[in-house]
Amino acid sequence: MEFMKLIGTVLAVCFHPSCASSAFGEHRICRRGTEKPCYKITSFQDSRLRASFEAAREKCREDDGELLSIETENEQRLVERIVQELRASDGDFWIGLRRSPQYNVDCSAQYYWLDYSQATFRNWLVTEPSCGLDQCVALLYRPSSSAVQKKRNLFKWTDYNCNSRNNFICKYSDEKHPVPTPAGNITTHTGIDDLTLVPKHPPITVDNDRIKTELSESSVSISDDTINIYYILLAILPVMLLLILVVSGVFCFRVMSRRRKEQNEIYAVPGQWVRPVAPKSQNSYEH
Repeated sequence: MEFMKLIGTVLAVCFHPSCASSAFGEHRICRRGTEKPCYKITSFQDSRLRASFEAAREKCREDDGELLSIETENEQRLVERIVQELRASDGDFWIGLRRSPQYNVDCSAQYYWLDYSQATFRNWLVTEPSCGLDQCVALLYRPSSSAVQKKRNLFKWTDYNCNSRNNFICKYSDEKHPVPTPAGNITTHTGIDDLTLVPKHPPITVDNDRIKTELSESSVSISDDTINIYYILLAILPVMLLLILVVSGVFCFRVMSRRRKEQNEIYAVPGQWVRPVAPKSQNSYEH
C-alpha cells in the first residue's frame, strides 16, 4: 500500500497542470518569486513555432515586458545559467538589441536597447557585427554542436535578418527613460543585487548552493534554488520507478528468504519431532 502511495505521489507531481504548461516552451523566473527583474524564456523545438524579431517583441509587450537587455557580464552569466538549466534544444534567442537603419561609418555605435537601457556591455561573436543588412541581434545557442564550436560561439551575440524565426527572451524590469546607448564592449555594473531565482510555480526546488557564482562586490550572486525543474523530474521518472521496483523486489526476496530459513531451523532441532511410543501390552506387565 505504501509503495502504491509513493508512485501515486510522483505521478501527481509530474502531471500537475503547471508541469504540463512547460511543454509550450515558456518559463518565467522572477527575483524572489514576484520582484523585478523577471525573465521569460520562450523556446520551441519546432522551428515553425518560433517568431520574427517584431513578433517576439510583441509577445513580450503583451504582458508589459520587452525583449531582453543584457546590461552587465554578470547578467549575461545569469541568462546563460537559466537557459542551460532549462535544457532548451538548438535554437538562437532574440534579445532586445537592434541597429538604427540610419547609415553611419561606425555601425557598432548604432545599436541600441529597446528598453532604453544605456548599458555598454557587449558580447559579440568575433566576426560580429557584420554591419550588413542584418539589423537585429540574437544570442547563439546550439548545444549540440562540437566542443570547439561551443567554446567559440555558445551564448555569443550575432546580428540577424529581423525576419528570421528564433526563440526569444523577455525581460520585465522597472521602467527606463530613453537615453542614448554608447558603443563598445565595456561592462557596466548597474546595481543589480543578489538574485534568488524563483519559478512561477515553485512547489519543487533545488539546492541553492548548486549554481552559485563567486563574483565581485557589486556582482550578482546566482542561485537556482527554486528554478523550475519539472523537466528534470519527467526525465528521471522512469529511472525512479525502476529503482523503486528493484528495491521492493530485493526487500521482499530477503523477507521470504529469512522466513524460509527460520522454518528450516525449527525442523532441524533434535527432539522437536518425536516418534510416539506404542503402549505396552498387558502381557508385558504380567512378566
